[in-house]
Amino acid sequence: MVHQVVRDKTKACSAQTGPIDSDNDGIDDNLDNCPNMANSDQADNDNDGLGNVCDATPNGGSTDSDSDGIADSLDNCPNMANSDQADNDSDGLGNVCDATPNGDYSCTEYTSSNYSHVMAGRAVNYYGYAIAVGSGDNLGYYNIYVTSTVAEISNGHFEKGSCSSY
Repeated sequence: MVHQVVRDKTKACSAQTGPIDSDNDGIDDNLDNCPNMANSDQADNDNDGLGNVCDATPNGGSTDSDSDGIADSLDNCPNMANSDQADNDSDGLGNVCDATPNGDYSCTEYTSSNYSHVMAGRAVNYYGYAIAVGSGDNLGYYNIYVTSTVAEISNGHFEKGSCSSY
C-alpha cells in the first residue's frame, strides 16, 4: 500500500494581511502616535501628535537640549542636565551651571601646603590625602611638602585651582 502526501499550496504562500502593530501595544501603526514605542494609553499631554513616551517635550515647550526632561524654555541650566532644577541661591541659575551655587561670593585663592589647607579648614585629611571642603577635589598627599592652590568660590566651598577658572 502506498501512502500519498497531499500538500496544501495556499498555506505555503500565505502572507500577513491587515494592520501592523510594530510595538505590540494593541494600537495599529497607522493610528499609533508612537508606532515604535509601546504606549497603549496614547497619552499626548501637549497635543502635538507625538505620544508622551516618544516626545522630548511631552508637556510642551521648545526643545530639551540637555535631555533632562525639562524644556529649554523652563530649564534653569538648559545645556547641563539637572532634572531636579536645584537653585540654592535662588538666582535663576541651577546649581550645576552656577559658579556660585550658594550665593554671590567674591572668589578667594589660597596657595599653601596641604597640611596648612587642612589646618585652616579648607581641606580635610582623608587616608593621607588632602580633600578640598565642599567640592571633594583631591589636592594630593596630606603633608607639608605638597603645595596646592584652592579657590573658595562660595562660602566654605573650596575647589582645586585658581579663581581665574571661575
